[in-house]
Amino acid sequence: MLAAAVIIAREAQRLAAGWSVQVPPSIRVSARANEATISSRVGPSYPNEVKRVRHPVFGGRGTSRERAPWVLNEYRPFLAPAAEAKADEAAIEIAKTIDDIARENGFR
Repeated sequence: MLAAAVIIAREAQRLAAGWSVQVPPSIRVSARANEATISSRVGPSYPNEVKRVRHPVFGGRGTSRERAPWVLNEYRPFLAPAAEAKADEAAIEIAKTIDDIARENGFR
């Protein structure tokens, strides 16, 4: 699962690199035997991955959150498109693991 998730995470990093310097290096992969998680916890991740998120805009318009204007995000998903683009490559990695487990258990 880890190898498959890394393939998708690298594509997510590539997609996010076009509009963020923070998101690509923040993408993390963790995996267990039958599941994997790809995450990013920096500020720009959520408002770009999810449609219609409102967020404050700072800089030149006051310093407090109350005075900052709130705007809708520019929707720039990177995780789902990465998973879609690399699904076949990830499936091949998972199939390799299944083949290895089958061989270890005497199947040919």
